[in-house]
Amino acid sequence: MSDEPDRLSASDGLSVHSDLFQGGERLVGLGMRCWLAGYETGDIRCWEEGWRIYADRLGTDKAKTVVTELACWVRTLSGHAARRIEFFPFYGPFEQVRFCRDECLGICMIAAGQHGDAAMARRCAGALIGAADSAAVEQAGKAFGVALAGTGIALQAGLLSETDRGNPN
Repeated sequence: MSDEPDRLSASDGLSVHSDLFQGGERLVGLGMRCWLAGYETGDIRCWEEGWRIYADRLGTDKAKTVVTELACWVRTLSGHAARRIEFFPFYGPFEQVRFCRDECLGICMIAAGQHGDAAMARRCAGALIGAADSAAVEQAGKAFGVALAGTGIALQAGLLSETDRGNPN
């Protein structure tokens, strides 16, 4: 683990720079959180909160398309996961919400896809679902990223890096 407060690392060799998250990254993370919670609990209030967050930031017309793609992506994540995808409960103001490692991987997957880094998007998807075959998750994530970009939401590049795993080079 790094001594930086908002960097998450694990044995898969990925280090997430969550201290760089801005509005778009937070929007993706909170949407993922609300939809995962809704699928896990069956409580419609989770999806209503997610819708409210997107509609408040994008307006209802733009939010319709983006939230449709968000729901498809999270449903695909859930359906292909070989393990439970972790998420924090929703709390606090939008600008101050923190994210767990799985949420960060989801955010970084969408960011990598938006920036044409298919290899990193694939690596994030595989780490997130705990399975090697992540093609459907990557495809759904790409569609979500395109929908976000269509509303002017572009996530930052460089949110993920390879951690040093003892390689001398």
